[in-house]
Amino acid sequence: MPLDAIAACVQAVETVAGEHVCIHRIDLDLLAQRADCTAREERDAWRASRFRFERDRRRYLAARLALRHVLGAALGVDLAAVRLAEDGNGKPCLADDPDRCHFNLSHSGGLALIALSRAAPVGVDLELAGMMNADEDLVAACLCPAERRQWDAIAPAARPRAFLDLWTRKEAALKAVGLGLSVPPADLNAGFEARPIDLRIGEQSVRVWPVDMEGASASVAIAFARCADGGVEGDQKPTRGL
Repeated sequence: MPLDAIAACVQAVETVAGEHVCIHRIDLDLLAQRADCTAREERDAWRASRFRFERDRRRYLAARLALRHVLGAALGVDLAAVRLAEDGNGKPCLADDPDRCHFNLSHSGGLALIALSRAAPVGVDLELAGMMNADEDLVAACLCPAERRQWDAIAPAARPRAFLDLWTRKEAALKAVGLGLSVPPADLNAGFEARPIDLRIGEQSVRVWPVDMEGASASVAIAFARCADGGVEGDQKPTRGL
């Protein structure tokens, strides 16, 4: 497969200084047009088959191809040699050596983000504007009491973007620790400020920061193990928690 066709659709958009995290942006529709996105594992083929629309199946398989391309480049191997698996919580990882390179993928519509780190587990979440309706039930399920007080003070016109920003912060953090939405989002207090934050989730501390994307909300997170003395590896200091 011509690697140039894939590389043209994958853009390194950010490297977070001091956090050892690289973020890649993928145009899934363009990649599906230019490259052979045939499933390379039975699991990918099965998951793709569960999408109702062909467009969504193509996007899913394009995202998996892009992930193998990015991982292969980071590891110095051909994308065909990248073998993926899932850990005990269902989080994707490298099959042969999960700790060699941590990664996470999120896609919304025709865009995807991939986060990579050799330092610690990562999570990323992306939501295109207009793809999620922040109705009262969803707001109630996502916001903790402190966030709800902030929410009530936000102008109605600003609420859709504010909610997506908050949602991606929480989901990126939970994906970084491998829990996803098995933990109720309302159990976290991430706040509405557009700045890096620290969260404590169980025995792990997670740093979350926004990713600047036009027409979308996105966040990336990296998880650090807590030390025996209560501190956090890497001199991170959690300021919010469960």
